[in-house]
Amino acid sequence: MNFNPDIKYAHSKGVDLPLMYVYLAGYMSGEKIKECTEWRKRIRKHYREWEIKTKVIKNNEWLAFPIAFLDPFNGKEIKSIDKKGLTSNIPAHAIIHGDLMSVKKADVVVANLDTFGADRPMIGTHWELAWTWLMQKPFVLIVPKDKKETYMKHPFTNQASWIVDSVDELLKEGVLETFYRRQAGAIYE
Repeated sequence: MNFNPDIKYAHSKGVDLPLMYVYLAGYMSGEKIKECTEWRKRIRKHYREWEIKTKVIKNNEWLAFPIAFLDPFNGKEIKSIDKKGLTSNIPAHAIIHGDLMSVKKADVVVANLDTFGADRPMIGTHWELAWTWLMQKPFVLIVPKDKKETYMKHPFTNQASWIVDSVDELLKEGVLETFYRRQAGAIYE
């Protein structure tokens, strides 16, 4: 892991900036495990290596956005997810309560609505998005490019704070940085 132990987080007029929590919601399936985890890993890696990629230096200190990711794909349980993604070694109620706990803790929810060609609907992700909306939290949708217009017009999904058609677009547009700046106070360069 390329982690910079000397990282210094940006400060704003003497106020330490808060940690922002982002929940990564999306399809879970043992048969599509690579696809289900790859997009999450790319986002986490981008922010873990933020200071290296951006080379933002102020007063000879690396600056980074302190963003922590809440991800249901964590730990050894990932190996116990069945082919269809319906069961694992975690009891069903614990999965639901854990996901609800993560949505409650999150400042922003990023939901990837791609099923990667699988035929099972994304029932859990839809519940997570409903909780997010009820809690009045911002949410970002990553949708398949060929369906983006539908998601932008649909009365439910057009409630999203932001709709992108790829992880690349999410990162390029600085979506999470925009939300970070809104909660952390003004940062002027």
